[in-house]
Amino acid sequence: MAANPFAFAVELQRCGYATDPRYARKLHLLIRRYHLTQYDAVPSACHPERSEGPAFSPECT
Repeated sequence: MAANPFAFAVELQRCGYATDPRYARKLHLLIRRYHLTQYDAVPSACHPERSEGPAFSPECT
């Protein structure tokens, strides 16, 4: 497993999954341009709220 998304892209290319010789570089640019690494962190308190009631109410639709 790669340590970060940039290393992962390089490994994908190295292993033959990418046919474009510039695949890793292009992917790096997209990750940086759209700040996609912000989605890599998992919140420490990632627990869904519990509810004893129904998921929706027919009278609210």
